[in-house]
Amino acid sequence: MKEKSKAALEIWLRDNGASVVDIITRGAGVTQPIGVRLIQERAGVGVFELDCDGRKAIVKAFDDRSAEARNACEREAYALHKMRDTGLVPQLYSFAPEDAFILTEFVEGASLNDVLNASNLLEMSWKIGHWLACYITHQPVRDLDMDWFTYMAQYKGVVTDKVRASAQEQFGTNQIAAFALAKNDLAPENFIMRDDGTLIGIDFERSRFKPIGWDVIAAAWVLIKRYPGQEHHFVPALISGWTEAKAAQAPDDFEALTLFFARQAKGLNWKRAPYKL
Repeated sequence: MKEKSKAALEIWLRDNGASVVDIITRGAGVTQPIGVRLIQERAGVGVFELDCDGRKAIVKAFDDRSAEARNACEREAYALHKMRDTGLVPQLYSFAPEDAFILTEFVEGASLNDVLNASNLLEMSWKIGHWLACYITHQPVRDLDMDWFTYMAQYKGVVTDKVRASAQEQFGTNQIAAFALAKNDLAPENFIMRDDGTLIGIDFERSRFKPIGWDVIAAAWVLIKRYPGQEHHFVPALISGWTEAKAAQAPDDFEALTLFFARQAKGLNWKRAPYKL
């Protein structure tokens, strides 16, 4: 993918360079060539930093030969468009679906992966919960008649025989209020912390329709692997951020749901929480 995405990006910049420069420089224009630096390469996508005489932007180049990569590109663009003007995501400058490119604002700040530590775990957990509550209110919603036990039981290894009866009793009558387009990838590196403390979400390729509240549960799964034994502290902080945003409905028995899934899933051999359900 690396050479393909770099070559495709160079062709795209050759054909669209003037408009790209105009967007990045806000009409100021530059005579210097656009600088291109690879930031990250992963399956189906390359992430590049563009530099126009000190003014920067980000291009995500998706593999247009792959249907899954093209779908990921569309999901990313859709989420950014829905969140425009919220100040919670990078500004979407341009979306080229035919070429599978997305051009966005370059966000100054530090990766939450580098910022997060044991001393600020509760503060950062609150910020994540608050961000997620604001995010979900901008996403489309679908109705689906399902309870939380049935939903969690679809994740292999979570509802084991040992806990099945008690989990069904506790969550089997806990109806899912609605499904919404969740971020669905809560790795700390998918957030940037601005100098003013604002949390910015990035990378929406894995967004899927999930029960409202799922992103908090997935965030707890990520954090419990990094801070085992601290879930009784950071889970209430996540939920407090969510509820204090007053922007999204909270599931019934939210803390118990979150603790159950995170504890049951923490030992499973997943690189990421399953996302296609």
